Amino acid sequence: MKKKYNNFIKYSIDIIILLIISYYFINCTIYAQSNPNYNIYFLTFLMAIIYYLIYIGLSKLLKVKELYLKVAIVVGSVLVYSVWNIIAKTIPVSDYAVLINGAKSVLNGTFSKLSFNPQNYFYFYNFQIGYTLYLSLLMKIFGSSLVTLKIIEILVLSISNLLVYILVSKIYSKKAGLISAIIYGTLLFNIGGSSIINNQHISTFFILISLYLLTKDNKIAYILCSLFLAISYILRSSSIIFVIAIICYYIWKLLKSGFHDYKKQVINIFMICAVFFSFLKVFDFTIQNVHLVPNSAISANAKYFKFLLGIQDSGMTGTITTSAEKTQIYYDLKNYNFDYDKYNKDTKEYLIQKYEKDKRATITHILNKMYMFTSYPDNQIDFAITKNIGNRTLYFIKYYGYAQYVLIIILSFISIIISLREISNVKDNYDILFKIIFIGFFLCHMFIEVQTRYRYDQYLILAILSSSALEYILNKFKLENTNNKVNKKTIK
Repeated sequence: MKKKYNNFIKYSIDIIILLIISYYFINCTIYAQSNPNYNIYFLTFLMAIIYYLIYIGLSKLLKVKELYLKVAIVVGSVLVYSVWNIIAKTIPVSDYAVLINGAKSVLNGTFSKLSFNPQNYFYFYNFQIGYTLYLSLLMKIFGSSLVTLKIIEILVLSISNLLVYILVSKIYSKKAGLISAIIYGTLLFNIGGSSIINNQHISTFFILISLYLLTKDNKIAYILCSLFLAISYILRSSSIIFVIAIICYYIWKLLKSGFHDYKKQVINIFMICAVFFSFLKVFDFTIQNVHLVPNSAISANAKYFKFLLGIQDSGMTGTITTSAEKTQIYYDLKNYNFDYDKYNKDTKEYLIQKYEKDKRATITHILNKMYMFTSYPDNQIDFAITKNIGNRTLYFIKYYGYAQYVLIIILSFISIIISLREISNVKDNYDILFKIIFIGFFLCHMFIEVQTRYRYDQYLILAILSSSALEYILNKFKLENTNNKVNKKTIK
């Protein structure tokens, strides 16, 4: 009985993510079959060969000196992102433009007129205020030039690629770290989005630092990890999934060990939660007391709108978005004379009714939504398009980027199969943490609004999981070649 329990705990996460990854692959296959322009399964193998060639080239630097490799990752990333930025000449649009203008209003002292106005973007999307303050800080230090902001964005992305290498090297191996950095740094969807001033980039940067600190396994590192998690959450609220995943990871370890050394796991959970939420409280208290916000920049004023768009394509009134500042939620609230309490109450009741009395339509919408989320090409490139980007360039990024996406799904599937068949040599089972993070984002998007560009966090996890599969294949290939050479010499 105890053995069955141990096996259930040991393999449960792998089995769940295997089912989810299979769901992604099936949906991508259906999409590719129904869209001939995206029938790219032969191309996925070509991509694997390209990754292999890049790996062979960069691994030579690793053999000489690891510092050279780290410099190459950063410099290579800077060059790639810079070339794209020069080609694209992206101008901020939609929410991105509103956030930059909001940051400028922080500097000229007029932001409170926006954030205190119930009819304004920064009141009903108050969770965007943290990132707006970050942009204003950059502008205060470096100036408000768009070119300057893009240079900072390029540096953030490039150092993030290095952090991927450092993190994965510590948990898996340096080979796997290099493979992950190559995969993540060359994803065309992300390269296409690198010309957008985007909170996903800086938020992920802090997440990577947090995950690395978590592997240090000491109290100071845990405190710093929690602080960076809180900063990431302030910049982008979806980062809460990483916090929940870390807590679930420690609970999994607790169950797996049969509650052996339970005090350590409980203290870890308590410390991370205490520091994380304390920092958020201090941040919120501070910006309220300097009169930048009327109540909070963390607790949403329109609490259930994202959940509403999770079960249908429109708000309560059905009015479509006309601009970044006149969105569906704006028209919903306008219909309620911007009475947030009444709107939140009615939205909550409507959601409960839809789940209780209109289950079939709600489930159908969720299934259709998740099919789109998991299988469609990434739409972040649509926000980077200008007249300078021709149709060929756009098609190249979407087509080859989609091939990369399918490839890392396949490689992640193989990685999970390997981990099920073989004893994991991953340090402290941190691969389980990555899998829990992926599962968390999948489950969360079942209930909230989705766009394909929201897969950004999952690309990171897929790139990490893919590395162990490619490393395994490379090691097997190398071993077989070595055995063949030995056999030939023996025959002679």
